[in-house]
Amino acid sequence: MNLNLFTVRDFSSSIDRMAAKRLGQWTTRLYIILLIIGLSIPALYAIIQSQTLTKTYKEPSFKLYEKLQRDHENALECPCSSIATAYNQFVKIDARFHEICLSPFASNQWYNNLTVGLVSNLSVYDDRDYRRFFSAHLQFLQGLCNISNESVSNTIDQFVSSLLITTQLLSKRDFHARVNSQMELSKSNAPITLGHFLFLIRNMNHGNAIISKYGTNFQYIFDIPDCDPHSNPYCNAALFTKAIIYDNGCSCGLFPLCTTQASFIESNSSQKIPIQGLKMGCTPSESFRASTLECFYNQSCLTLIQQYTNYKTRIDPIIPSNNSQFSINTTMAELIDHLFIEEWNTTINYSTYFEKCSPLSCSYTYIQRFNLFYIITLLLGLQGGLTIVLKWICPKLVYGLTKIYNYRKRQTNIIQPSCSHGISTINITTTHVYNANIDPKPIPTNRTLRSQSICQLTFQPILINISHPYYGPDNLLVADFNGDNQLDLAFFYTQLQRIIVLLGNGNGTFKTEKKIWTVLHGEPRYIAVGDFNNDNRADLAIIYVTEKKVYILLANDNEIFVENTKISMDGYPTLTDIFVADFNGDKYLDIAVVDSMPASILIFVGYGDGSFSKPTMLSVVPSSAPECFAIVDFNDDGQLDIAVKNENSMTISIYFGRGDGTFEVPKWFYTGPLFSECRILTDDFNGDTRSDLLCYNSRKNLIGLMAGYGNGTFERPKWSNINNISASSNISDNNFYVNTRYETVVNNIWKKTLRANYFEDETVNFVNDYNCDDHADIISYDRYSVIFGLLGQGNDNFEKQTILSPIGYESIRDIAVGDFDNDSYQDIIVTLYGSSIFKILLNRFECCKRNKL
Repeated sequence: MNLNLFTVRDFSSSIDRMAAKRLGQWTTRLYIILLIIGLSIPALYAIIQSQTLTKTYKEPSFKLYEKLQRDHENALECPCSSIATAYNQFVKIDARFHEICLSPFASNQWYNNLTVGLVSNLSVYDDRDYRRFFSAHLQFLQGLCNISNESVSNTIDQFVSSLLITTQLLSKRDFHARVNSQMELSKSNAPITLGHFLFLIRNMNHGNAIISKYGTNFQYIFDIPDCDPHSNPYCNAALFTKAIIYDNGCSCGLFPLCTTQASFIESNSSQKIPIQGLKMGCTPSESFRASTLECFYNQSCLTLIQQYTNYKTRIDPIIPSNNSQFSINTTMAELIDHLFIEEWNTTINYSTYFEKCSPLSCSYTYIQRFNLFYIITLLLGLQGGLTIVLKWICPKLVYGLTKIYNYRKRQTNIIQPSCSHGISTINITTTHVYNANIDPKPIPTNRTLRSQSICQLTFQPILINISHPYYGPDNLLVADFNGDNQLDLAFFYTQLQRIIVLLGNGNGTFKTEKKIWTVLHGEPRYIAVGDFNNDNRADLAIIYVTEKKVYILLANDNEIFVENTKISMDGYPTLTDIFVADFNGDKYLDIAVVDSMPASILIFVGYGDGSFSKPTMLSVVPSSAPECFAIVDFNDDGQLDIAVKNENSMTISIYFGRGDGTFEVPKWFYTGPLFSECRILTDDFNGDTRSDLLCYNSRKNLIGLMAGYGNGTFERPKWSNINNISASSNISDNNFYVNTRYETVVNNIWKKTLRANYFEDETVNFVNDYNCDDHADIISYDRYSVIFGLLGQGNDNFEKQTILSPIGYESIRDIAVGDFDNDSYQDIIVTLYGSSIFKILLNRFECCKRNKL
C-alpha cells in the first residue's frame, strides 16, 4: 500500500525525502490500523453493551398517555404538577342496604300503626307473651337501620373528603388499586365503630343489672312476713329481684344472651303460638340480635302478628332479592355487623384524576442493544478527535521507533551518491536544538518571479576563517563525530595528511578551543562516514590513492580517529567508490566498495564492532565500469536496492536486495545517450511516493526523469527544460562575518598536489525538500562555481534558482549540506580552492514558514 497521508514536515526536515516518504507510508498504515482499532472498539462496545435510553413527552394528552401506558406501563413516569387531590373529585360512593331497612317494617309509621292496637298497659299480657316487647323490637330495628345509614354516610363523607397524594401519576391499575384499598379500609372501619358502641351499651346494661321495663330479665319478689309489724319492730316486708330463667336453664343474672322462642299467648290460656324466627330474652336488644327476619318474608307469620296486634291493614311480606348476600334466616346480629349493607357502589373516574394530576411530562426508559444511529453518531464524534490525536502521535511514534532502530548506527543522511572521481560523503542525521543566540537577518537571493512562482530559498551567510600558511581544506565531511547530537565539520588537509574536526555548537558556529586531528596514511581518495561500532559517534571508511585497502577509523572518547581495521582489496586494483548502508537488516552498517576492473561491487557485512566479513561480489555489466550509484528501495519491499549507472553502455542496473546482504540478478534498463552525460539521482520527483531516477544535464539545461512504478520497473526517460527563476545572486563577501578562527601548526609537512576538479560538472548533488513544499529539490554547483537549487514542483518540472555566485576568481572546491543551527532546515557549507575560508549559508526557512501557515 503506497498511500501516504503524511509529509516531510510531519517528521523532520533533516531526513531525506525518500526516508520521509517511507516513514509516511508506514505511519499511514499505523494511522489507519490505529484508527480502525480506535473506532472498532467503541463500536463493538456500543453493539454489545446495552444502552439505557430515556424518551420524554412534554405535557402529554390523556390519549397519548394511554398509548404510552399500554406500550411502556412499567417504565413510564409522569410527575404530577398537583400532588394532592380530594377523592370526591374522581370517586363517587354509595351503599345499598338490606331490604328490611328499606321496607315499611323499619319505618316510624308502621311502628305507630302496629302498636296502636296493643293495650297500653303491657303488663296485662303474660310475661312470656311477645306482645309485651314487640314494639321494642320494632323500635330497635328502626334505630339500627337509621344508625347504619348515618354511619355509612359519615364513612363516605370522611373518605371522599380526604386527599390522594401522589408525586407521580399512577397508572390506571395502580390508581384503582390505591383507591380501592383506601375504600376497603374505610368500609371495614365503619361497622367496627358501631359494633364497639353497641358492645359498650350491652355490657353496661348487663354489668349494672339494669332491670328491663318489660320485666324480661329480672322480676320483683315482695316477701310479706307472718308477724305483725306493729307489735314486732323487726317484722318488715322485703322486696327483691329474681333473675328470669330461659331455655336450657340460662339465667339472665349470669348471661345476657339467654333467649327463648317468641310466641303469642292466648288470654286465660297457657297455649303458646310461636312466631317464626323471632326470639325473646333477657333484653329486647339481645333477643332481637338472636332473631331472624323469616317472619317478615312469610305472609302467614305477618297475618299472625296482624291478628294479635289488632292491626286491620293488610301487611305484605318482603319479597326476597335474588342478589342479596344474606339469606332470610340470617340473624340480626350478622346484619348489624355488616351495617345492613348489601353492597357498596363505587364509581372511579381515572381521566379526571389525570386532569387533576396534570403531568408536566411523561418519560420512559428502555434498553437498546443495537442502535445504528447511535453507533454512527458515536463514531463520527470520536473520529474527529481520534484523527487529530493519531495524526499528531503516529509520526512521532514511527519516527521515534526509527530513531531507536537506528540508534546505534547513526547512519549518514544519504543525500545522493556522487559520480565524481573525488571523495563522496554521507552526512549523519542528528537531533537538532534551536539556539536563540544567533539571530541572523535573512538575505534573499535575486530571483525572477513567474506568474506561478514557487517559494524560493533564502539564506543567512556566515564565514569561518581557518588561518594557516597552506592551501585551504580539501573535501568536507558533515556528521556527529563526538556523539553530542550536534553536527560537526571534518575536512582534509591533503598537504598535511591530516583530518581536522571542528565541533559544532548547534547554532551555526563551531568550537575553537579544541584541535582534533588525525594523521592519515596518504591522500584519501574515497571516504564514507558511518557509525560502524554503534557508539553513537561517526566513524570513517577511507580508501587512499596509493593503497588498495579500506581503512576503518573509529572515533573515540578523546575525539580523535583511531585506526581499527584494514580491509585488504588485493585483486581489485581500480577502486572507484565506497558507500555504506545496512543491507542485511541487522542494524549494523555494511560497506560496499566499487571496482571498475573487474567491474564489480563488493559487499562487506558489518558486525557492529568496526569489523567486517569477507566480501560478496556483485557483477556489473561486462565491458562497462560502474559510474554512479544510488541506494534506495525501488520495489517497495522494505529492502535496500542498488542502482548502478553503467559507463558507456547507456544502461542502469538495478540490484534488488533480499534483506540478508545478498542481491538478485540485476535488471537492466535502457536510458538513452543523454543519461550517459550526467549522474543519477533518486527520490520521488513526481509526487507519487515512488522512487524515481533522475538525470540533470547542466550543459543542456535538461532534466531527464525515469518515473518508478514502485515494483522495480521504470518508465522510459522523459526530458524537460529547466526554467531559470534567478540568474545571479547578490550574496557577497560583504554579507559574511567572521565568527571562528582556527589555526594549526604542523611540522615536517610533505606537500602533495591534490587532484583539482575545475572542469567537472556538479561534483555533489543534494536532494531534499529545502522549501517545505513537499517536493524534492536539488542543491548543486556548476563548473563556474555557481551554487544553485533546482526547486521541484512535484510534476517532473523544476525551476532553477541561483543561490551563490563566485566573487572574482573564487572556485568552489566542495560543498556539503546539513542542519548546523538545529532549526530542522538544511544549510549549505562551501569550501574554496586555495582559501581557508568556509562559507556557511544558513537556511532561513522563509518558504517553510509560509508553507506551514
